[in-house]
Amino acid sequence: MTSDGKGETKVLETATFFNNTLTSQALQDKFDQDFLENSGRNYRKTNALGTELPTFSYQTVLAKYEEASVKGFKTDQEVFEYLKDVFNIDLVQNVAYKDLFDSKGYVKRQQNPIFTKLALDSIKAVANNTLFKMKLETLMSQSKFDFIKNKARTNISTPLSSFVGDVPVAIASKIKDLPNTDPVKIYHKEHFYSARPLNSERKNFYETIEKFYNVVNSASFLSAENKLEWSIREWNHLLHTVSILNSVDNVYELPESLNPNTYPFAKHSVWYNMLFDEAGNRRLDNAGEKVMLEAANYSGYQFGEIGKKTTNLSGDTKMLQDLFSFLTDSTVENLRPGAKDSSFSVRISGNKQARTYFKPEDFINFDRTGALIPPWVTRTFQHYLLFEVTRMFQDKAKSTKREKLGSDFIILGNIIQSEDLKNALKDVAYSVNSSEEIETAVYNLLLKDSRALLKEFNSNVVSFFQERIEAYKEKLPGM
Repeated sequence: MTSDGKGETKVLETATFFNNTLTSQALQDKFDQDFLENSGRNYRKTNALGTELPTFSYQTVLAKYEEASVKGFKTDQEVFEYLKDVFNIDLVQNVAYKDLFDSKGYVKRQQNPIFTKLALDSIKAVANNTLFKMKLETLMSQSKFDFIKNKARTNISTPLSSFVGDVPVAIASKIKDLPNTDPVKIYHKEHFYSARPLNSERKNFYETIEKFYNVVNSASFLSAENKLEWSIREWNHLLHTVSILNSVDNVYELPESLNPNTYPFAKHSVWYNMLFDEAGNRRLDNAGEKVMLEAANYSGYQFGEIGKKTTNLSGDTKMLQDLFSFLTDSTVENLRPGAKDSSFSVRISGNKQARTYFKPEDFINFDRTGALIPPWVTRTFQHYLLFEVTRMFQDKAKSTKREKLGSDFIILGNIIQSEDLKNALKDVAYSVNSSEEIETAVYNLLLKDSRALLKEFNSNVVSFFQERIEAYKEKLPGM
């Protein structure tokens, strides 16, 4: 929004061009969004006024596929019809049944080479898994044990993403505590207990669906400037790092380059603490699914009919893109060298609310008096301070060029104004015997003399951002 100086506020409408590079996530989003918008979808419940999100009636699905929820689907035709009926995934398209299936209901693979044996086995495994999870969810909702019953989900609005995954580790561990005669434990043991994760099957499942639907993230798309471009395909460092972080259940499985014990920034970063809890275990969302990272090609934004490619933006328009895309989609571009012609973003999985690092309303100050920086910003920078001191401790030998750089402030060098405070913090880094002592030593320093140095540090952070806000406000019309 901007003001024209005459009391009138103008609203700028934008559209962010954001291309998700994880095909599986894009396909899930496609079919789940179709469920939200398509009133003709099966198993869809809405309130009379249509004022709430539709919910998925998986209990009705189970009533129709009761036998399969016990034994699983047998034929390809059963699987294909189930996927179309429940998730609106059409793998038949315009092919006649007699040309696709034989008399026993199995795909004629010679006539339909797109369906390899591996693809068909994977599709069946994933389809059975979704139905088995619905049955398990129903049994959990009927459990006499509250610690199981309370884990059952209600008001599901994203059927595919909610049921396509494996049973979350946190739920499986709870089920282990049930008596052996409990229906939930019996069903889980029969259908999930000894089952390995279906990562490969899901990959094959999505790769097959990808051939039928035009949501392939490796394919071309129109940029904000209405030019044909290609999204990420090569296995680059960004996607490799995201894949590693998404593949582990706890931080102890991470390689040295990402492990918080050897890479202190990870431990104190916002994204790390959104992915893993204090014990180092993978966090789960409200649906019981693992919280993951998503990588994306972040191509540009558009005002009305005028589009701008991200890599062609000026400083002001780049800031506008980041502002609008964060407010509308909780997405911000990664740091990028100015000469680079590609633009990527990494964000937390889930809906906008789930992946928002902070509440935008925290920054609203209606009377425009006082500091515009909410308290959580200074708390975040206290974590960055712990990282800086930990890195100084690791690099205090100063025997290499990297260690010489790492033995001084980098992130906070222009933020902390007092040289005395900087030197006192360096003394902490150089005097402790291990990195485990750093947090206690830093806070002992900051909290002494009635928290004088902590107040000084927080004030420096606020002043740093306040100065930049004021400088930017001078460039805005009507401010």
